[in-house]
Amino acid sequence: MTTNRPYLGDKARELDATQTLGAGRLCLEFANTRDWRESDAPVENLRTYADLVGWSLSIGLIEPAKAVELHATAQRQPILATQFLDWAIELREAIYRIFVNIAHDTPPAAVDVQLLNDALPNAMTGPELAQVDGNQCRVHCRGDDTVLDRMLWPVIRHAAVLLT
Repeated sequence: MTTNRPYLGDKARELDATQTLGAGRLCLEFANTRDWRESDAPVENLRTYADLVGWSLSIGLIEPAKAVELHATAQRQPILATQFLDWAIELREAIYRIFVNIAHDTPPAAVDVQLLNDALPNAMTGPELAQVDGNQCRVHCRGDDTVLDRMLWPVIRHAAVLLT
């Protein structure tokens, strides 16, 4: 992915300066998977489901073994993987528009908020703390780790938390 990001990054740092992601927050990092959005030649970085898995892996949402499993699931269910990618891009664009509106002190469009609301039930299912390396913890979701949309559950949760 290229490093030319839209304006969202500065607003994200203002809202949560402790984050280490380039855009400052996970949901905004996801929104930034399309570069040069406002130009005549925007660059889509999520052209395939494999690209989405690669992005998730690159920022630590999934581990390498999980990426292999997701690739295998997508190969067994290519139509579902393509449908999920289309939905993920629709979700990404809604998240982008919501936060651009907020950055401009404009209420987000109801249709964009509804899309996020429709995604929340799956994203909020069964979170629990899992110990990593003895003294560190991370939030882990119970359930089927091979569900194709699972890597976006934290993105959706972070968008909801940032909005509230």
